[in-house]
Amino acid sequence: MGIYGMRDGKFTAKDLTVKNDLSIEGDLSFGDATTDTLTVNGLFVSDGDVATSINVTGTPTGDGLDAAAVMQHGSYSTAIAHGTQTAHLVLNTNNITVDTGAYYVFGSIDKITTSDDSTGYMNPSYGFLSVGHNLVNGWAVRGRVDITDTCEIGEMAGLLGTVEVTASKAITQTGAPPLAAAILSATIGASATVEQEVMCLEIRPLIKANIAGSSAGIRVNVNCSSTNYLDYGIDIRSMSADQTAAMRVLFTGASASLPAAIVLEGQTSSTSVITSGIKMQGSTTYFADFNTSVDAAPFTKNSTKKSGTCSGWISVLDQDGTIGYVNVYTN
Repeated sequence: MGIYGMRDGKFTAKDLTVKNDLSIEGDLSFGDATTDTLTVNGLFVSDGDVATSINVTGTPTGDGLDAAAVMQHGSYSTAIAHGTQTAHLVLNTNNITVDTGAYYVFGSIDKITTSDDSTGYMNPSYGFLSVGHNLVNGWAVRGRVDITDTCEIGEMAGLLGTVEVTASKAITQTGAPPLAAAILSATIGASATVEQEVMCLEIRPLIKANIAGSSAGIRVNVNCSSTNYLDYGIDIRSMSADQTAAMRVLFTGASASLPAAIVLEGQTSSTSVITSGIKMQGSTTYFADFNTSVDAAPFTKNSTKKSGTCSGWISVLDQDGTIGYVNVYTN
């Protein structure tokens, strides 16, 4: 260590090499805030009982993704090559146990508040996975909740997305995108060859116990405890001539039949009633298209009409509001 002098109780040195442990009791100010660099070739450990172990209070300079981030391991444009891995590689770990009481516990908070009009994008969190080789599975973002003991719980989810517009605020549209709590997009480039099935969303219910309540792959919960102007629970907009159908129910059970493809159920009360099971509006050529090339239910080829006792009828409401009936006969 070359010491050049002492000023105001502080040593000034050109070069400082510490071969053993270094303990600092008090504040440490390092160099010029805009040019000097502190490099630690070993392990940096923060073991103090403090509210914040690392606190960045300055504003970093730079004008884009090519500039240095506040904290980084590699940069957006230049990766650090870790080479061949023989075990798990974890770049960041937060693993704690905590008694929550009545408080929130956040593993990470990424909060951005915009300050001016912008034509750019804002992403508090961004998961990016680039694959150009054989890979079994890959997820850009993964969420998981494990319930490991008997307990009383409320709403639990692996992922939760929320969009909220403050009351009495006017929102105008630019372009034609939706306002949604979650948007999923799957893009297959032209002339690409993909062997497996492709979908924007796949739901995998693995319910191996006959639970007390009902279960569903997807539930649209239209909460009517307050004013709710939802038009459609599910809105499928088909704009491609290459589609086979807007929706398909394919049953592949090995040893049983599907009791019903679709259940329309109004609760038994004077108000919870479904007015029309199926409503046809706009241009619909056929109510149903049966496969007449085979003799199978629900369409059976036969030149002789059915006869018997009319055991009931199906009510049909015309477009003009006139009610008609389709008789059901029993042999």
